[in-house]
Amino acid sequence: MRVPFRLLFVGWWLAKQSWMVTGQYYRKPSVSVSPEVVTLGGNVTIHCSRAEHPNAEFSLHNSSWTRLRSQMAKGREAEFIISNTSISDAGIYRCLYCFKSGLHNQCSYYSDNVCINIVDPSIHKPSIKMKPEHQNDFLSSVTIECQGHGDGLHFFLYKENTREILQAISGGPKGTANFHLQWRSEDAGRYICQYRRNRVPFVWSEPSDPVELIVKDPSLSKPSIKVRPEGQHKVGMEVTIECKGPENGLTFSLHKSNNLSALQKMKAEDNTAKFSLSPLRREDEGNYTCQYYRKGNLFFHSKPSDLVQVVVTDLFPKNLMTIIWASVAVGLLLVLILLVLILVVCKKRRKRSPVKAGNQPVNRLLEQNAGTGQDDRADPDGVTYAELNQHALKTQQPASQNAGPESCVYASVTNERSRKV
Repeated sequence: MRVPFRLLFVGWWLAKQSWMVTGQYYRKPSVSVSPEVVTLGGNVTIHCSRAEHPNAEFSLHNSSWTRLRSQMAKGREAEFIISNTSISDAGIYRCLYCFKSGLHNQCSYYSDNVCINIVDPSIHKPSIKMKPEHQNDFLSSVTIECQGHGDGLHFFLYKENTREILQAISGGPKGTANFHLQWRSEDAGRYICQYRRNRVPFVWSEPSDPVELIVKDPSLSKPSIKVRPEGQHKVGMEVTIECKGPENGLTFSLHKSNNLSALQKMKAEDNTAKFSLSPLRREDEGNYTCQYYRKGNLFFHSKPSDLVQVVVTDLFPKNLMTIIWASVAVGLLLVLILLVLILVVCKKRRKRSPVKAGNQPVNRLLEQNAGTGQDDRADPDGVTYAELNQHALKTQQPASQNAGPESCVYASVTNERSRKV
């Protein structure tokens, strides 16, 4: 099949125009982003430079090649500022420049890619720890473990105050990543880790707390250490641990049980540092060591000192305190029982007193009538009538000469004896 010459010419012309417009003629510009990681709501600047034409126009594109904005070059460079960043601003960016040449636009290649990573405060920061926790010598291995929240995570390890990622690995099924290092001089420093979810690659968690990788310098002699006062110590005492180095101007750190984390740090005035444990607590008991480092060598420590032991005793022995508390409990129980008994006895006495008081007058009257020798008069129904003298019911009755015959009051009393007969 023969293709007409005119058609070939038109195709060659269109290809030439496409070449010139899409910019595969001038070299690509340089690009940088600052900062590479920004907290949600912060500002980011993308800097494009090295345009080969003074009147070039830079344009910024995202990962899908969409043109986001453009700006005329100032001194062959341009800056694109993204303010108040949101999650949608995270991703890949690139730029190019174009300028007019005659009737056509001529453009450069696309620049390299830069990434904007956004820290989302709603994503919890990972925990970080070093294994082993005690200090080792040169060239021994150490593992930095980072624990995230959830599955499908990707972790990054870098030194504090730098954004250079040292290692990047995918987390395990439990959201854990292990970074392996060696105790070398170049590895000394503070380390931080972060993670992102695989489905949102440019949104990061907050950074972890830092951990320190301390390297022991074999050229530094170990310091001496003492506890003052010596011997056993009681809770609340003033106790001092003294560390002495070979020279002045040293910074000392105090460690408990050879732990990497220093309990205290102190710059010595001469060659001795005094760490105070006052007032002494029960949990201060244990073994202590100290180290030192020279000025400017923060992560290169001497060998640890020998161990010293701090023994803490209570003001009162534990057995004595147990006896005291047991005695108090028994005493309180006895007092309680005694109070209950007193209340019971008082209630019984109160119940008996009214009954005796009510029965006493009637009993006396019956005894008086029985002593008079009067015969009981029984009726057929078995009721006995007793004659009661009113004078017995009155005390200090004044005598009256004109008094009439004494009136009698009869009370019916059941005669149990007569019924038995």
